[in-house]
Amino acid sequence: MGKLLGKKTIWAIHEAFEAKTFRVFPHFLYLQSFKFADKFIFPSKATYDYYKDFVPASKANIIYNGIDINCIEEYKSLNFPIDTRRELNIPDNHVIVCNVGTMDEIKGQIYLIKAAINLLNSSDNKNFAFIIVGDPNNEYSQNIKLLIEESGFKSHFRIIPVTNNVYKFLNITDIYVTSSFKETFCIANIEAMAFNKPVIATNVCGIPETIEHNNTGILISLTNMEKHIEENIKWLLENPKVMDKLAQNAYENVLNNFTFKKSLEKYEKTILS
Repeated sequence: MGKLLGKKTIWAIHEAFEAKTFRVFPHFLYLQSFKFADKFIFPSKATYDYYKDFVPASKANIIYNGIDINCIEEYKSLNFPIDTRRELNIPDNHVIVCNVGTMDEIKGQIYLIKAAINLLNSSDNKNFAFIIVGDPNNEYSQNIKLLIEESGFKSHFRIIPVTNNVYKFLNITDIYVTSSFKETFCIANIEAMAFNKPVIATNVCGIPETIEHNNTGILISLTNMEKHIEENIKWLLENPKVMDKLAQNAYENVLNNFTFKKSLEKYEKTILS
């Protein structure tokens, strides 16, 4: 439509589809669609890699997503973690591990649950609470809830329905975990980092562009994921100074690279150039 009107066309692509996905469309249709755009915007280099067969590097622009840091700072100043702990009936001495994202196979929450159960089984100290935010009540989440029920540790888990108020849970988190198999960017990691939380995340797609291993977070392999999650939770708790340093570095990383202001500046430059 932009070409028909004689206007510059900019296409922002935030989903990662493999090349074979486009084969369901007529060949000429998707090729022409990419041909007519003057510029493309991707949220990560990893996302662009999915489209590099269709999009020349000269037209590709990488602009990382940004968050409203002022909104988060205001939330932190006005809301007290102890109130949410009371609401969720989580004791003050429990370490809270959190994951945010619609529960499905690609997000891999079941591996976090298995890691949590292993951790509870192997630890003399059972002072843990695991919060999973984003239950759509689908088959995958039902399987997770059954696994929790059968583990004997149901009281240590809080499964939260899909909600727009994720800040409420990030605010009380001690360690944030991302167990995804694919993420074009993962805004949830950035939000957790903005709440000064240490992040353990899978080393996939766009995530390593936002987290530097052992500096602004911990990156783990998909292979033996549940083991890596369990071991790194233990390691962080055994090394509180490292945990605090990772959290502070993560927060500064957000301020320097992933705010609305930073993103808008790059969008403006790309659109006007």
